[in-house]
Amino acid sequence: MDFNRIVDKLESTDWSLIMNMEDANEAADNFYTILETAINENTSYVVPKRSDRVIKPWITPGLMRCQKHRDNLHLEARRNPYNTFIQITYKRYRNFLYALQRKLKTEYENNQIQQNKDNPKKLWKSLKNICNLTRNTTEATELLSVDKDPDSSLNACNEYFTRVGRELADDTLRRLNTQEDLLAAEYKPRVLCKDSLFLQPTDPYEVGTLIDQLKNDTAPGGLPDTDRIHYYVALAPVAGCLVRMLDPGLPADHLKKATKAVVYEPLFRIDGLEFMLGRSKDKQFSFYDYPDDVTSDELKAFEAVVNRLRVAREAVVKVNSPGSSGTQSELLCTICYARPADTAFVPCGHHSCRPCIMQHLLNSKQCFFCKADIESVREIEPANN
Repeated sequence: MDFNRIVDKLESTDWSLIMNMEDANEAADNFYTILETAINENTSYVVPKRSDRVIKPWITPGLMRCQKHRDNLHLEARRNPYNTFIQITYKRYRNFLYALQRKLKTEYENNQIQQNKDNPKKLWKSLKNICNLTRNTTEATELLSVDKDPDSSLNACNEYFTRVGRELADDTLRRLNTQEDLLAAEYKPRVLCKDSLFLQPTDPYEVGTLIDQLKNDTAPGGLPDTDRIHYYVALAPVAGCLVRMLDPGLPADHLKKATKAVVYEPLFRIDGLEFMLGRSKDKQFSFYDYPDDVTSDELKAFEAVVNRLRVAREAVVKVNSPGSSGTQSELLCTICYARPADTAFVPCGHHSCRPCIMQHLLNSKQCFFCKADIESVREIEPANN
């Protein structure tokens, strides 16, 4: 609404006609018409985008900017599904934003309860809003009238939904003009797309094939020993992710950033990788003990990854040691992976980049990693020679 143009319009209007009218009702109608016309002529209606509107009262303008940044990172991640650096950046930021949203929502709801604790009417209204009980709910009574009585209606509904899967499967077999066992025999496992929700089917044919492959003189299926199965199942995906993320065939710039990101992670321990290769004192576990599950090429690739991370970790330790000429800020921030980690928390010493730390301090006074209370922050200066 352009107030200046409305004022100019009203000032240029000849009011003598209205002032000279003898009928007060007619004069009031004409006055209202002139005023309404001036407002309509100088008013434009703009529908803001959903992303620019505050849908919830606890969503701040800063949080809306963060949501836009998350959406941009999401689009970038969808355009580059095999870029590990972009995927990690998006997921880190997404998880950080989700935690921030939950915290702001919880704080807003707690404040509403505290403000209205002395007013029962407003308190109950706040509780209903928090529990989402303000909307009118409708009951699905139509499902109870599909047959002669409610019990028969429920049985008919249950029978319908239990037939859906079988009817779809039978229709597929009819369209392909084949049988279930023949179709299952033609199935060949494939390399799944990244982030795919596809699940490999398990059917009687597959189970029978696995049973035929069992050895008579070993445990069923040749699985790892029961006292070590939890190690293998848990550590094999970790090793596979590291091998894929630090594949020597990837660009050198990506390898450098990914290596720094891994070794700079506060929970990273090189002895954990050595444990996977059986180099611990008790030799409790080793991938070399599973030749039927882990190929020699996979072991060589994992050995190369461990050696690369060991060298990078030793370089970090050397940089942080007294007398070093390097700077700790050469490493990437493990929150955004976009800027050097040049600022540390006091007293715990964990570090990140200054923008991430300043944003974090707006909502929390505890360390990202160890949850220790933060007294202050300090810049990480180069060590003296």
